[in-house]
Amino acid sequence: MDNIQGFIFDMDGVILDSMPYHERAWMQFSKNHGLEYTQEELNKHIHGKTNATIFNILFNKECTAAEAEELAQEKEALYMEKIAEDVEPLPGLIDFLEVCKEKEIPCAIATSAPPGNVDFVLEHIPIRNYFSAIVDASQVTHGKPHPEIFLTAAEKLGLAPDNCIVFEDSLLGIQAAQAAGAHVVGITSNHTIDELGHVQKHATDFTEMASLLSL
Repeated sequence: MDNIQGFIFDMDGVILDSMPYHERAWMQFSKNHGLEYTQEELNKHIHGKTNATIFNILFNKECTAAEAEELAQEKEALYMEKIAEDVEPLPGLIDFLEVCKEKEIPCAIATSAPPGNVDFVLEHIPIRNYFSAIVDASQVTHGKPHPEIFLTAAEKLGLAPDNCIVFEDSLLGIQAAQAAGAHVVGITSNHTIDELGHVQKHATDFTEMASLLSL
């Protein structure tokens, strides 16, 4: 991974280990709407996808923008209720961001989450000042595994994608980052090394990331 000039962070599962709370929220949401999905079935549908895409899958129809927005507010309220007391950064994240700041390495967030979720996380974990750019679901047309979100984040950093490392925990996110031409560090917060497939490096969190990347 030569000539790396910037870092791009997914949010859920990378900045914080929030996926278990999303999974529980989606399960509650499904029950509220009389949808008969097991947790395992839901997990196959939700990781790395935008809310609008998930609603289309769960309800087996094309939801209108207004319907998707209303449903999203309902689901995200459930998520925030469940995670409110447990919003913590992944171990080592803040120290790693400090290293990036000291070395003047620009950083961006690129997440499939809606803007309200991003604001919620960054209110509980005060790290917004470390990021030069934040790209959320409202700023892209195509969800992962389409590379648009990472291409957009790299552009906002003023960098070519192949000069960036993307930190991702989801299979769709890794596919999107690789399709964008970026290097990838797989974070094993929700998948095993084998499940994440071929990426440049793997890590459980950020506690040894600076040494892993020789910063």
